[in-house]
Amino acid sequence: MTGAMHDPGDTFGRLARVLSEPHAAVAVDAFGRVSSLSGIPGHPLLGAESPVVKLAVSQLVSDQPHTAFLWPWRSAPTHAGPVQDNYVRITGLACDASPPTRPAGLILLQPIRDTHGLTPRELQILGLLVDGGANQHIASVLFITARTVAAHLEHIRSKIRAPTRTAAALYAVRHGLYLPAQLVDRRGRTSRPWAGPPIERAWSC
Repeated sequence: MTGAMHDPGDTFGRLARVLSEPHAAVAVDAFGRVSSLSGIPGHPLLGAESPVVKLAVSQLVSDQPHTAFLWPWRSAPTHAGPVQDNYVRITGLACDASPPTRPAGLILLQPIRDTHGLTPRELQILGLLVDGGANQHIASVLFITARTVAAHLEHIRSKIRAPTRTAAALYAVRHGLYLPAQLVDRRGRTSRPWAGPPIERAWSC
C-alpha cells in the first residue's frame, strides 16, 4: 500500500506555529538554503543571502540544537508614527534531516520590545561576553575603556539579576537577549539592518 504524499513544509509550518507563534519563519536545509513555510509569512531578514540566516545556520551546524539572539530592525512608517528602530529575536532550531535536501532546521523571527531595560550598548557588550570576550577585548572592540566595560557589566547584572558575568552570559544565551558580536563594525557601532532577496518558494513533494 502506498502512503499519502507528505509536504514537509506543511509539517514545519505547523511546528513553527506551535513553538512560538512567530511573526515570520523559514525552513533551512543542510546546505543553508531557505524556503518558505506553509501558512507562515517570510521576512526580508530571512532571505537567502541574509547574514541572519548564515549566522543562525553556522551556530546550528556546530552541534547546537538551539540558538537565539537579537537583531536590529527598522520598521516602516505607518499612520500611527514614523520609522522606528526596534529589535527582532531570531531563533534557530535544528532538526534531524534525511536526506540533506530536506529541511534541517527552522529559523523563527519575532518582534521584541522588552529588553529588560538593557541599552543598545549593553546588548552589544552581552554579545561580546557571550562570544568569550574579556573586558579588555570588549573595550578594544567598542573603543571604550575597560573600566567603562566593567561599569556596563555591573548595570547589566543588576538589570537581569545575574550574580556573576558568567551567569549574565548564560542568561543572555538562554533568552536570546544579546546582539551578536558579528554585528559590531570596525568603529564599535552596531551594523545597520540588512534586507536581502526574497526567499525561495515553499517546500513541495
